Amino acid sequence: MKKIFTIAIALAVPLALFAQSKQTPYSSAIGNDADWTTVNVQEGSKTWELLEKNPYSYYDPLSGTGYEYGMQYEADSANPADDWLISPAITLEAGKKYSVKFWAERQSSYYNEKFRLVMSDDNSVDAFKSAGTVLYEYDNSDSEMKKRVSTVVPEVSGDYYFAIQVYSDKRYSGGVNVTGFEVTEYKLVPSPVTGLKIEPDANRALSARISWALPTADVDGVAFGDDVAIDFVRVYRDDVEIAQLDGTATEFTDTADKGLTAGKHTYAVEVEIHKVVSERVSLESKHIGPVPAVAIPWTSDFKNVNLSDFELYYKIVKGSKSTVITGWNYSSNTVKYSPTNSRVEDDWLLLPAMNFTAAGPYRLRVKARNPGKTANFEVLVGRGDDIAAYTKIIGSMTEIPSAATDSYFEFDVPEAGSDYRLALHACRPEATSQIFEFPEFEVMAWHIAPAQVADLKAVEKENGVELSWTNPALSSSGVQLGKIDKIEILRDNVVIKTLADNPVPGAPMAYIDACDKNGVVAYSVLCYTGEYPADGKLIPATLWVGDRTQSLPYSYDFKNPAINAIWSSESNDGDLIGWEISDGLVKFAPSTLSDARDEDDYLITPPFSLEQGFYKVTLMVKGGSKDLPLKVGTMKENDKNLTLINPQSLALSASTYGQSLNVILKVAEAGRYCFAMNAAGNYTSDVKDIEITKIDIASAPLLPDVAGEVTVTPNADNENKAVISWRNPATSNVQGEAPVLAKAEIYRDDNVVGTVTEGLVPGEMSIFEDTDVESGFHKYKVVVSGPEGASSTKPTEVKSGWIGAGLSVPYTPDGFGDFVILNEDGTERSGWYSYVWEPTSWNKTIGIENPDGVEVDDWAISHKVNLEEGKFYDFSITGYTDYYTADDFELEIYCGTGYTVAELPHKVISHNSFAKSSSSAQPLTFTIKAVSSSQPSVADFADNAESAIAVPAGHNAFAFRVKQAGSLTLKDLKITENSDIDTGVKDMLTSDAIVLTDNVVYLPESAESVRIFNVAGTQVYSQNGAQPVAIESWNSGVYIVVVSTPSGTTSKTICK
Repeated sequence: MKKIFTIAIALAVPLALFAQSKQTPYSSAIGNDADWTTVNVQEGSKTWELLEKNPYSYYDPLSGTGYEYGMQYEADSANPADDWLISPAITLEAGKKYSVKFWAERQSSYYNEKFRLVMSDDNSVDAFKSAGTVLYEYDNSDSEMKKRVSTVVPEVSGDYYFAIQVYSDKRYSGGVNVTGFEVTEYKLVPSPVTGLKIEPDANRALSARISWALPTADVDGVAFGDDVAIDFVRVYRDDVEIAQLDGTATEFTDTADKGLTAGKHTYAVEVEIHKVVSERVSLESKHIGPVPAVAIPWTSDFKNVNLSDFELYYKIVKGSKSTVITGWNYSSNTVKYSPTNSRVEDDWLLLPAMNFTAAGPYRLRVKARNPGKTANFEVLVGRGDDIAAYTKIIGSMTEIPSAATDSYFEFDVPEAGSDYRLALHACRPEATSQIFEFPEFEVMAWHIAPAQVADLKAVEKENGVELSWTNPALSSSGVQLGKIDKIEILRDNVVIKTLADNPVPGAPMAYIDACDKNGVVAYSVLCYTGEYPADGKLIPATLWVGDRTQSLPYSYDFKNPAINAIWSSESNDGDLIGWEISDGLVKFAPSTLSDARDEDDYLITPPFSLEQGFYKVTLMVKGGSKDLPLKVGTMKENDKNLTLINPQSLALSASTYGQSLNVILKVAEAGRYCFAMNAAGNYTSDVKDIEITKIDIASAPLLPDVAGEVTVTPNADNENKAVISWRNPATSNVQGEAPVLAKAEIYRDDNVVGTVTEGLVPGEMSIFEDTDVESGFHKYKVVVSGPEGASSTKPTEVKSGWIGAGLSVPYTPDGFGDFVILNEDGTERSGWYSYVWEPTSWNKTIGIENPDGVEVDDWAISHKVNLEEGKFYDFSITGYTDYYTADDFELEIYCGTGYTVAELPHKVISHNSFAKSSSSAQPLTFTIKAVSSSQPSVADFADNAESAIAVPAGHNAFAFRVKQAGSLTLKDLKITENSDIDTGVKDMLTSDAIVLTDNVVYLPESAESVRIFNVAGTQVYSQNGAQPVAIESWNSGVYIVVVSTPSGTTSKTICK
């Protein structure tokens, strides 16, 4: 049973009874149009649904219309399609030709679809199927949304209906979209020509052949009938009609007599049928006719140059020697040279032909870059396209940096002409593989300017500085100079004299400057031809003028020729090697010796006016020999005997790397001195050359060396005092010079706590008593100063023993960072493993690692704690081992009054039951009682009800000792006073208490069961009933006793 309904409203009666017929031209989006009817022949199956698109999804450029809505059919996996979209009645006239169009697409390019357009004078599905005319049948040749066009000529005037039927097979995916249905009276609009082609004359004659293919259908793809012929073909050049041809023409030749000029042109072709003109098709040509020479000035505008333009104007020639694969090429808007590694270069790039309208000087600018490798590009000028004509080299490019850099080349054009070219010739005999880029060229008219003066000399004379030079004979571009109009003489870049009395090119010149300056002076000479100064960089001549005396502080790197000239090299051995000064370097070169020689060579500074005192000389030096020290000293100015005064020796390392070495020299009396470096001894060619790259000289203070034998002795009576002693320095920073001692400052924990100014004798011991010292460990250092300060050497810092009284209880140290570590067995850290106690986790824990079975004897000792006689204290420390450590790993705890093994005689407890991880660790807790040394080792509670561990009263340190292989970590050390013991024991004896006495645990009479655990949480004993538990044979340590009674569960921590 079929269903018939409109797009928006289901109808119970035929729509045709109410609808008026439509007139042409007619158009509809189909979707959202109530005049269209949807029929689903297969009830219950999928059918057409509304499709919404944007207004330009289906756009007809000819009509300029678009459609916002459409209809879509989505595939039905259970039923084949038989679904119809039926138009309203549209009135058509007999004998008229109509164009019927609609837009359609299949939804998936993977699945074929079936749909058609049918016409009938009855709008029932049966009529469409039995008597309808199929105007369009989809053939699956495309999948895009496109216009489907057909034509029809009715034989009878009347109302007609059009239907789009989809009848695809059932499937899970796919479908059809339709929109934009139109019926219009047919008007033939020819399609445009195709295959437009422009072929410039191959010999560069002023001629071009334009060809095309004529259309065979209208713009909707409807083929021309036999009665349709093209009337005219028109050809346009640059939007101007140049020819009207008959309708069969398919080509046209444009020539100069038709107005064609050399260059690029845009050609267009259109056709006309029955006075209806097609769309005009256009195409830009390549260059037509002769290629003109570029005008000067010229710049390569590669941003607007395509490959065809490049090939038109530039010429690439591979020379006969070239074995490079790619060579010159054009891409990415730049000229590139792509060499082949290890191949021979002989590759030419000829720039465009250039029209030089006048003879004279010109300049080429080349911008280039590459990854920093060396190159060899010759730059040449010549005429024509034959590289054999290019013999005049105007320059070369041998170093091209990675950043784009301009290079300039001047050349002379002997006569005007339009066939000149400039060429770049790649000519390395063995290329590298790096690509060179040339993003810009520029040529412009230049001027005749002299070359720079290249041989300027400056010599100080009694009457001034004598300058001498030779005037340039050639221009900067290499042509003979006709004249020089003037010469400017510059001192430190300021013109001091102009010579304009007809200077002669190529002639020698001289000038004396009565210079009144003192120091480095730079002279230069600048020649002019007309208004144009010499091209290029000035080449100055520098020298020292006047008094050579230098001032302090002095720092020099040997990079100024004028200052180099006032240094001197002298020899006492008369041979040919000595100190040589060059740019940035002074060298003494024994490597040039053929035989062993006794050398005695001096490098001498300019003079200095020195006061009595000390002077520091610092050299940046490398090379030499460890067996041949370099002597450094002072020398009287102009001392012909080369006598070093108070020389010091610098030990050279023979290293090829520079190192900073210094000496301090004594000047006993004021005067004018030079500093001198003396290479003396038996040298061979095996000794590395001595190279000095920098020297610094400055006044130096006389400073005592650091104090020695610093000791700290804490007060023996636990008073907060300590005596610091030290040996005063007997030497200074100046070799052989005794120090002058002004004061000694004593630092405790980096703060000055005292100053000693009396009795400071070099080499003798001095002492200082530090009072009011906070109890604890401290770091001390002694800084001894002279009148000019203290040594720059870091003073010795020593850590004291415990100073002062013990810390009060409660004692909860913030970590273990300053615990005293004793390594009695001498085993040191190895790799990951410490083998000795080390603070860890930012000093919050302390641990030892010994996994290799090594027997050790290591102690970690706490601060001193003040334990008052007769008082009880709870001692708690948490520890854990690891899964590789034996279960019976033992920790021993000692106490005593000092920080040596001998001062820790009292063993407090041993414990050998530890958890295997931090998370499961339980504290080891036990009670101690401070007793006098005359009491027994076990301190009794009142009435002997329970025992505590006796320790000596007073100022005690506690030590943690391990002797076995294994790992242990300790944390959370606490000592707190237990004030409940004396008053609570008697009560405990008369109640249901758990009591330990004489290694027997007594249980409450009501006890039903008991379980006993070690601190690792492991149950070690259990029983039913209240009988006492004997633990005499158990391991020492802490246990937790848990007792169940009728009234509940109680627990007690005991210590064996």
